[in-house]
Amino acid sequence: MKFLEENLLDHLQLPAFADLHSVLIHHKFPKGSYICQPGQESNQVFIVQSGKVRKYLGYEEKEFNLGILSKGDIYSTHTGTYVQASLRMLLS
Repeated sequence: MKFLEENLLDHLQLPAFADLHSVLIHHKFPKGSYICQPGQESNQVFIVQSGKVRKYLGYEEKEFNLGILSKGDIYSTHTGTYVQASLRMLLS
């Protein structure tokens, strides 16, 4: 979900954001693994560094796709959705 027309990752490389960039933690997720699921107590914000991330809702046997995140997109895990990774991402 882009909130800027520019790539957020490019902005984090600027000297003005060096302190913020230095505290970000890099995580790699294998394709198909879950970053978060409903009921998890993690409350993180992440920025997709590469690959694709699928976010969706699940009910009984049905899945409802909400969107696909890609490089530079930001998302919060407090939303109660399933978030499933394809490659790696940057977490704070």
